[in-house]
Amino acid sequence: MNEQMNYEQDVKIDERNLHVEWLEQSELTMKYIRHANGLQKQKDKAEKKLSFVAADLGHKMKNNPDKYELVKATDSEVKNAVIICDDYQQLLEEYNELKYEAKQAWDALEDIKDRKWILQELDRLMQIGYFAPPSSPKNIEEDAKVVKNARSKRKNENVQKKTNQKRVQREINKKWE
Repeated sequence: MNEQMNYEQDVKIDERNLHVEWLEQSELTMKYIRHANGLQKQKDKAEKKLSFVAADLGHKMKNNPDKYELVKATDSEVKNAVIICDDYQQLLEEYNELKYEAKQAWDALEDIKDRKWILQELDRLMQIGYFAPPSSPKNIEEDAKVVKNARSKRKNENVQKKTNQKRVQREINKKWE
């Protein structure tokens, strides 16, 4: 993999330059596809090599159990001996590392594809004027007071409503007593 991957930088979007982001999106997607496929290919090769080495070691152990200090050359004993062999362990570690890297690359590719959806949504917001400056200056303190007063009024109305309900219920109870 000759291409330098910079995931944190690649997923960032400059909402002020969406036209540039759109122009780079397809190249970015292809870059991550090539990277993920390259790692997948390396992982597949490592898996094949691991299987080959395991089979080769198993065959050698079955044919010469004394050399590998096996009491009996049963399938399970040979399999267990192969697993603890240093060559096999080293290849297994390399395979697991490639497996992890390939999984990370595929996850990054999915995020890059999600980036396209985010670009589409930002475009939509731009079209409806979401990023446009306000037509009149906002007075946040005044807006906060209006919202607070509206909440207080609703709360008072709810208290009044409950009080009236309780009063009506008491009157009904008195009539039936």
